[in-house]
Amino acid sequence: MAIGKKACPRSQVLNAIYGARREESPGTIHILPVKGNPKGLLATRQADADDWRAPLLKPLKTTFSAPSRVGLYLFKDGSWVIENFNDRPADIKLNGKSRTIAPRAWQYGWK
Repeated sequence: MAIGKKACPRSQVLNAIYGARREESPGTIHILPVKGNPKGLLATRQADADDWRAPLLKPLKTTFSAPSRVGLYLFKDGSWVIENFNDRPADIKLNGKSRTIAPRAWQYGWK
């Protein structure tokens, strides 16, 4: 920390973001391991990416397993788009159904 700079304790930041919910749901706050290099997340192992996605998708009743650099876009009507930003095919699983997305391509399911 730089001298003369104000700092906010981590607990105050988390309370401001999550409020009382933080107290009700201990252990649900995940801090991504950026370590000063946000672009490093692009090289995340699939197992880690899946672990980070799971709690975010659970309230949406959706499961998604894919390598890093694969995006999932969900729509209110149940439609979806999966986009592969990789230079190689990506094997993914959406709600238990396996698919392969070509490099730099996307697939969709419209309702």
